[in-house]
Amino acid sequence: MQPSYHTVYEVAASGYAPWRLGLAFLFCAVALIWWRRSLRAQGAVRHWITRAVILIVAAGGIIAATYEPASRGQLRDILDKGSYQTIQGVISDYTVADPAHNVPEHFTVQSGDAAAHFTFILRPNSPGFHDTKASGSPLHAGTCVRLAVVGGAIGRVEIADRC
Repeated sequence: MQPSYHTVYEVAASGYAPWRLGLAFLFCAVALIWWRRSLRAQGAVRHWITRAVILIVAAGGIIAATYEPASRGQLRDILDKGSYQTIQGVISDYTVADPAHNVPEHFTVQSGDAAAHFTFILRPNSPGFHDTKASGSPLHAGTCVRLAVVGGAIGRVEIADRC
């Protein structure tokens, strides 16, 4: 009987955090209030410099709140097209990160059908799944997983109810 999998991470479903959109709204609100107050400023040069600064601050806030790395967008596009490698197996080795010794968190998936193993290093700047034990990763040794992988980046993580 085939194990049933449930998705715990999908790069396409991991959108903007609500606080980031709130941040964009806050920057725009502050910029509008500042813009309104700048109308009362004396002097033409000061008036236009103030408005230019307001626009730059508002644009910077919106960019910071809605920024998505290109690599994450590319990973999402590849998964949507279906051109990814599926790795299915049991996590046989899960090593928790040791920042004192510069050891990153990593795990190995033993694939039963191909008698192969795949090692994944979880880096915080990875475009895909990079949750560590410290940040609440649901993965541990002995877990049956199915991963959608593109060039070492994990775009989808599914965990089986049983092995």
